[in-house]
Amino acid sequence: MRKVSLWAFLIIFLFYPCLDSPGNCEEKDKFSLSVETTFIDAWKIIEYDDLGDPDILSTSQTFLNFSYGGLFEDLTLNLKLGVAKFEISPSVGSSTLLFDYGPGLGLGMSSRIYDKNKSNIDLGFEYLYFIPEELKRGNLIFEARPREWHLWVLGERNFEKLSLWGGIRYSEITIPYEHPSGLGTRKGGFEEVENVGVFFGSRLRVSPELFFFLEGDFLAREGFVLGTGCNF
Repeated sequence: MRKVSLWAFLIIFLFYPCLDSPGNCEEKDKFSLSVETTFIDAWKIIEYDDLGDPDILSTSQTFLNFSYGGLFEDLTLNLKLGVAKFEISPSVGSSTLLFDYGPGLGLGMSSRIYDKNKSNIDLGFEYLYFIPEELKRGNLIFEARPREWHLWVLGERNFEKLSLWGGIRYSEITIPYEHPSGLGTRKGGFEEVENVGVFFGSRLRVSPELFFFLEGDFLAREGFVLGTGCNF
């Protein structure tokens, strides 16, 4: 029930700014294409129903990101296509689990809820799904299907060629896996230990069309995102 209520709140809150003035939707026609790479060094996860010390997840993700802001005023839709790998370092015992690069898909949206005097506040949501390569260990084959979703709010300040922002992000990740054994197929998975983190970033516009950006993640997960893109 808690997750159903959260989804309902998210949908209403994201689309509310668009409902006041649907006639302005045609006036906004902004499309951007960017390439971004995410490096997460330390994200604490724990196996389902495990009460022991958390394991450490590291992941590298590279996406081609398509963004379109012409459907509704103050709403941007995002589609991501890319590849990712996941490495799990157990706190004790067995060796590292490496699920090497495989395809990934992401869907997201962001809504501008405040925009005045070169400052703005955005609310955003993103869902990511991955199919990394199988992990082979002896006669065993592990298959994993990581998935993430993120909800964030950020405040941004815009200057002539530079934008700076900071925000709070709520994140969930699950990494379900399965592998055959002598007693049949075993299923399990990992999930995050902490959900709430903060992030800070900047974007440099070298021309009206071309930009570069960098963002750092802290608390719930530690890492950074860097990339470049073009506006059309």
